[in-house]
Amino acid sequence: MKVAIVGSKGLLGSALAVVCRKAGMGTIELAREQLDITQPLQVRERLPAVHWLINCAAFSDIDGAEKQRAKAFAINNEGARALSVSCQRRGIRLMHISCGSVFSGLKATPYTEMDEPNPPNTHGLSKLAGEKSVRAEGGKVLIVRLPVLFGNREGRWPAELLTAAREGRFPLKVPADEIVAPAYSRHVAEGLVRLLSLDVAGIVHVGAAGRCTWIEFAQALVARMSPGGEVVGVPSADFYGRVARPAHTVLDSQRFRQWTGHALPGWREGLEAWLNDAGDGLARKNA
Repeated sequence: MKVAIVGSKGLLGSALAVVCRKAGMGTIELAREQLDITQPLQVRERLPAVHWLINCAAFSDIDGAEKQRAKAFAINNEGARALSVSCQRRGIRLMHISCGSVFSGLKATPYTEMDEPNPPNTHGLSKLAGEKSVRAEGGKVLIVRLPVLFGNREGRWPAELLTAAREGRFPLKVPADEIVAPAYSRHVAEGLVRLLSLDVAGIVHVGAAGRCTWIEFAQALVARMSPGGEVVGVPSADFYGRVARPAHTVLDSQRFRQWTGHALPGWREGLEAWLNDAGDGLARKNA
């Protein structure tokens, strides 16, 4: 099987490239330098002949999307549409990556694929528009909604927590009032590869088992990296700023489990795997 990964330099795309190659797949990595999805003509001319195209390209800066609305929609919506059109014409299966930000965050239980999206900000609106655009083009499109991801990407939340803990910059301040189910990028990539061998289409949620607050996540990280380090929760409005964010983004992954017979590890297992993969599983500041 040959797979092309658009947005291959990002957190998920880079993890996918590694996992796909380990699975023996012919893997083509397409960063923006190789394929600018906001240019439809370029997409038509440069799209390689593959079985699957996985669109990981995204404008993911939630605050930035409010200031650069046109750019957010150009990448998350129009770019997704351009990929879908070309895939449809050439008989390429498309896996389009979306996120839990398409939901309002007001629901108390995990979001299923049947729940009605209602994004609270421009980023979520642009991602939802992209979902609608790729479905409107027809074909057997698979839209995968993901939770917040973490992994080896400097300067990205919540990876910056690891950097702060390494450097002893305490107390660590985190949002206090969000309910999340963060997933390790490698675990998600492994889950996505399982979907590539199935004849499925539509929308599916792929998330980690369990749920937590960012306080619990940070405390678990600090316990491994620097026991005794202080974690302080602050209101999300103070932590993020004025842009609204969903307070609850836990996704129900039952459909994924039914399709694949597999469940992603929980966030604690993901955190442990992340630290081990990063070479920090046994590294403690006071060791």
